[in-house]
Amino acid sequence: MALPAGLMAGLLSWGAGELALVRFTPAFHMNEQTRQRIETSTAEVRRQLQEATTRTATVSYGALAALLGGALGAAGGIAGRSRSRGLTAAAVGLLLGAAAGASATAVLCQVFHQWFSASTDTFSKDLLRPLLLHAGMWAPAGLAGGLALGLGEGGWRRGAQTAFGGLLGAAFGVVLSEIGGALAFPNARTTHPYGTEWGARLLVHLVVALTVSALAAWSADNVRLSRSRSSPAGSGSS
Repeated sequence: MALPAGLMAGLLSWGAGELALVRFTPAFHMNEQTRQRIETSTAEVRRQLQEATTRTATVSYGALAALLGGALGAAGGIAGRSRSRGLTAAAVGLLLGAAAGASATAVLCQVFHQWFSASTDTFSKDLLRPLLLHAGMWAPAGLAGGLALGLGEGGWRRGAQTAFGGLLGAAFGVVLSEIGGALAFPNARTTHPYGTEWGARLLVHLVVALTVSALAAWSADNVRLSRSRSSPAGSGSS
């Protein structure tokens, strides 16, 4: 159930991002005083482009984390044969994903704009910083999706196990998306917060959603959280 749920979440969140891209396309309105000087008009165009990118990425990746959390929570409830637990898990995953995904993306987009404005040439050749930025933006999807899956299957303890798998899946998704995006869409600015080609954006949503779903499901059966054990009282006495 996890993989179909992840696929659905990936497709729906990509669609939400595409709608946001159209909605937030800048109109480049500015007053006459700003328009008359090339310095101020260029700065205003840049500001509006950055604002549009931040808003679009925030909606897109917030939707990815929210829908993945909701879908995997419901899938966990079905797997655990508990309707109430599934509803609770879906709600937790949806709310956690929306809040964490949107806030992390909004903050990290501002970090990107500062780095990029400081040195466009250096950033274009830097692979580490885009990797770290995308990891921060997509990690909430791993956390929310993984936690919700385990919570739906068996409660909070199982949720902690699958949250680890979800975060691991997000990490794999970041690496695969960076490599795949650079190879398949070399002109799509995949090192930026939001790629400029729809195929590159779809790749991100599907890869992250599926790797999170797969490794969260894997961790449910293969990750065990150790419990501290106290020695029984009176042991060793005869």
